[in-house]
Amino acid sequence: MTQLFAAGIKSHVPAKNASTQSVFPMLDFAPMQQATTRSSEQSKPANTISKTGRRFSVVIVTSISAETDIGADASPTESQSPFEELDALRMNGLQHRIDQIRLSSTLSYRDRFVARIKALLNAYAEENEGRAFSSDSLRALVNFLEENSGFNYPDLTLTPSGNMYAQWKSGKNKLLSIHFLPTSDTRFVIFKPNPKHKDRIIRISGSTTVDALLETIAPHGVMEWASL
Repeated sequence: MTQLFAAGIKSHVPAKNASTQSVFPMLDFAPMQQATTRSSEQSKPANTISKTGRRFSVVIVTSISAETDIGADASPTESQSPFEELDALRMNGLQHRIDQIRLSSTLSYRDRFVARIKALLNAYAEENEGRAFSSDSLRALVNFLEENSGFNYPDLTLTPSGNMYAQWKSGKNKLLSIHFLPTSDTRFVIFKPNPKHKDRIIRISGSTTVDALLETIAPHGVMEWASL
């Protein structure tokens, strides 16, 4: 951007007319438009004469300092994306739920349970860029354990999608695994000895809602190794 300004105006009109003449009389800018633009910090004055007979000097400035390049050194403002804000809200909500379990749960192994959940939370967040696992899945697990207090403390893990996975195991041929979904549905797998063949295992799997889970799996003898 070229800036143009007048400097050092030297008038040759008698002083008595100075009060009646405009400071900037009608100027003929043609000579200035024909001037060669020079990109340098040294501005060179040029003399010209207006149609009214006045002689004056103008300076053509074509040098623009790098400092006038607005935003050249500006850095983008760092802020959380909507996804990061959502992850933060989920993390806060999950931590609040864990605190509620610690303070008010009726589980006989409450302290051990909470310690394990916190360890899972930290490990999952570290592996998944600060994201929290499913709070609804945890709620389904806690509701099941509190409503069916005869179950022993399970081995707790997380699925890759952040859902709770509880497992009770005895030996090599007795297993109960339950996957707690955020929708209050469950998927289960049962291994138990085959009464007809001692070296074989019966495998049973299915899905049901949390409130119907116990009556679905109990007939398969899971309480024999999953109870307190």
